[in-house]
Parts: sequence; C-alpha cells; structure tokens
Amino acid sequence: MEACRRDVLKKSLSKILTRYYPLSRRIKEDSFIIDCNDDGVDYLETRLHNNCRPVSEFIQHPNVHLLKQFLPFNPYSSESSSEFSFESGFNSKVFLVVQVSLFDCGGMAIGVCISHKIADASSLTTFINDWCHGTGPRFDDLRSLFPPRDIMGYETESKIKREEIVTKKFVFKAPKIAELKQRSIIGCSTFIWKHFIDVDQVKEGVVASAARVYMGSHTVNMRTRIVPPLPTNSIGNMYCAAIALSIINGNPENDQDKEDHQYSNLVGKVRDAIRKIDSDHVRELQTIDALLNSMKPMEEGVSSGQT
Repeated sequence: MEACRRDVLKKSLSKILTRYYPLSRRIKEDSFIIDCNDDGVDYLETRLHNNCRPVSEFIQHPNVHLLKQFLPFNPYSSESSSEFSFESGFNSKVFLVVQVSLFDCGGMAIGVCISHKIADASSLTTFINDWCHGTGPRFDDLRSLFPPRDIMGYETESKIKREEIVTKKFVFKAPKIAELKQRSIIGCSTFIWKHFIDVDQVKEGVVASAARVYMGSHTVNMRTRIVPPLPTNSIGNMYCAAIALSIINGNPENDQDKEDHQYSNLVGKVRDAIRKIDSDHVRELQTIDALLNSMKPMEEGVSSGQT
C-alpha cells in the first residue's frame, strides 16, 4: 500500500511538472535568466521510526520547531548559507524541493519549498492545488507585465536579523475565533501591530523620550488589483508590500502620540496604505526605478528591526 502511494505521488509530481516546466530548470549563474536544461526538481523521502510520534499527534498538538523537520531545509536560512544546502547530493540551485516523510503508523507528511526567485506564496498555493487536481498554471501573464530587466546593484540578500526570529503558534478557542471573524484581516493585523508597538515601548532599553518609527507591512496580491484582473493561477512574483508608518515620540503627555497610537487610527493607516496599491500603482511598478524604490522602505524597515 505504501509503495503504491509513493508511486502515485512521484508520477503525479512528474505529470504536473510538465505544466510547471520552469520549476524543473535552473537559473543561470550571475544572471536572472532561466536555463532550459530540464534538470528536474529535488525529491527526497525520509522515514520516521517507532521512536517518533505518529502523524496524528503532530496534527492534534503541532509544535512549530518539530514541524520544520518535515521541510528539506531551514526555512529561515538564506540561500547563501550552509543551512540551505541539502544532504545526500541535493543542491540549493533548484526552484522546487519536495520532501516526503513516511511514518511507521502509515501516515505521510509532504513538505514543499519553492524559490522566491520564481514564485510568491500565491504561486506556491496554486502549485499545490494544481498538483492535487491536475490543472495547469499561466506563466505568460506576469512575464508580459514585468519582462526581464537588469537590476545590477540591487542587493537581493534578505537583511532580516535571523538570529532574532521567533516563531510561535497561538490557539484560539471557538468564542475568540467567532469574535475575530467579525473583524477584517486589516483589523486583525493592525491589532498585532499595535501590541508590537506597546511591547516595544515598555521593554528594557527603549528610551522613553526617544522617537520611534514603527512600520506595519501588509503583503498585497496585485493580481486582483490590476485592470483587467489577472487569473489567480498566474505564476510568478506578483505581490507588493503596503507600508504604514506610525511615529511615537515617547512622550506620554503628547496628544499627537496618543492619537497616532490609537487602534482606530492605526487601522486607517493600514487601510490607506493598502488602498494605494491599485491599477495605477501596478503600472508605475512596471518601470525598473519605481519597482526598486518600492522595495527600499521594506528593506530598511526590516534592517532596523522596527517592522
């Protein structure tokens, strides 16, 4: 039975890759051009023996740190680091990597990683859905809007301070989930942003009188914001960061500080930032200068740690 399932998985992956053909190729060294070599993707299988918990326990009591073992590499490492390399001959130059973890109980976990050089989160979701249902993607839509350009001089390496990253899972009971559903996504993300500001203001090391700039970043899928809208199965990087800023001067008696920090005001800032990403904004991003300039605020905010 297990061998049959593994065989079906491999055959279905091979079949869907004929439609997602760029994922089977490699990017040329020191360039932004995909080499049509059809080298394929990396696929590996691992087995978790009896000393490991059954798959049902991971589903019922998920642990973020333990779940990382089902991915082929550390998701928080950069592509230039040793943590990104794969064991047993797997390499970091591929666009797609699949790891199948087999449990003695008969369960199976499938981890999929895709390179951000060729696809965004929406593209990854589309790929997984298409892998399940056998449908196909569209590659030409985004290529016609954003043809290859020389961006020499732009530093593509992420500046996230990786040693400070903390991943946590929060479990909400049914009444709280019902309450959250009454709020919009903007409201929920602003709620998190406001409490991040609150924590930063009171933590040790923050000078009360010093001004602090807080950046709230909301990822926006631009496929639906261009006129006419792009199909949801358009593959590539078609997202933009909507950036809202809040400046807190650190003076509790300052009326402007109080107003700027109010939840309703922060919601307005986030909503306005997202509203600006419209069809006109997407057209502006089609020029190389506008595209690179749009990335700088996000890069600077991440580098400063105030995102």
